[in-house]
Amino acid sequence: MKSLGSISVKMLILVFVLFSSLANAQDNELSKIRKGGKCGFINRKGEIVIKPVYDDAGDFSDGLASVKQGASWGAIDKSNTMVIKPQFSEGFYFKKGLAVVGHDGKTGLDVINVTGKGLFHTESYFVAFSGFAEGVEPVTDPKTQKVSLINKLGKPIANGPSYDEIKSFSEGLAVFKKEGKYGYLDKTGKTVIPNTYPDASAFQNGFAAVKIGMRTAFINKMGKQVVHPDYSNVFEFSEGRLRVAKKTKEGAMKMGFLNRAGQVIIPLEYDEAGDFNEGKSFLQKDGKYGYIDSINGMAIPCQFEAAGDFSNGLASVTKDGKVGYIDASGKMVINPQFEQGAQFKDGFAIVTNGGVQGLVDKSGKVIKLDLSSARLEGIIY
Repeated sequence: MKSLGSISVKMLILVFVLFSSLANAQDNELSKIRKGGKCGFINRKGEIVIKPVYDDAGDFSDGLASVKQGASWGAIDKSNTMVIKPQFSEGFYFKKGLAVVGHDGKTGLDVINVTGKGLFHTESYFVAFSGFAEGVEPVTDPKTQKVSLINKLGKPIANGPSYDEIKSFSEGLAVFKKEGKYGYLDKTGKTVIPNTYPDASAFQNGFAAVKIGMRTAFINKMGKQVVHPDYSNVFEFSEGRLRVAKKTKEGAMKMGFLNRAGQVIIPLEYDEAGDFNEGKSFLQKDGKYGYIDSINGMAIPCQFEAAGDFSNGLASVTKDGKVGYIDASGKMVINPQFEQGAQFKDGFAIVTNGGVQGLVDKSGKVIKLDLSSARLEGIIY
């Protein structure tokens, strides 16, 4: 996909984190930097607010960031108060108020809360810790390498069978693997959709992608196929539209969209298309990029060299080799002037000119991140 946001993400190794939701925005107002071999944190203005004094650090989550002093890890809050004293062997990250930690010289793992209190110990290890987002977590037995479910007390789910693999829960179901095939189970360990697929993905918006032979189909939570494996490529639902691709008789790949019933609602006639965001999808036709609406109306004519998804009411576009931003009407609100530009998130976007990174706001004002010899280390988004 020639989405400008995607291109920027690949090229920007060190970026400033700006999440769209208020809660995440509050957690990521500070981004990690490294200077002189030590870690600290800066704010969105590029000001150092927590001096680089730590041997290593993680990113903020649930108001805390893990930091390393000497050989041990603890956690600080945004005022640089050491909330959890250094005592753990590895860095950790809070999810829904819980984190998984290890101790030097001690087998197994502890689950702690944001005060550092240990809730339970387990000799198993977590598949992909979600903070018990749906009340259970898959764990792997180090001896048998089998996966089972535990609850928030660290207790195994009653009579829950073990599996070769269990992926994280989503919408009440998790993908499991047994005897070389994938199916779905619920939080009690009961098989809801039998393991008959060579591969399967998590449910999103009531649907999941599964492999049928070499192609992809979509099923609902009853296991019924709603999108048959008729397409060369199937992506994900976005705003009720499923992006698909199929080869023509001449061998060209064309993209279009299906509805939730698997019916074609936007014909497969585009050379490229993006997912729907804020009611629009970027597309490529005859070598130029523009935008369509959800009923295939040409919302913004094809006139750009590249285009990105709408976010915060703006989308990045390339014209004459430079990146600018348009609004939903197609009006250029930030003139093309950047070498690279990412999506807007929480009112800002990362831009680059001459190898120098900055943040641009929706008025077009650019804040340069001049950190001298410091290096910005954020989560790539």
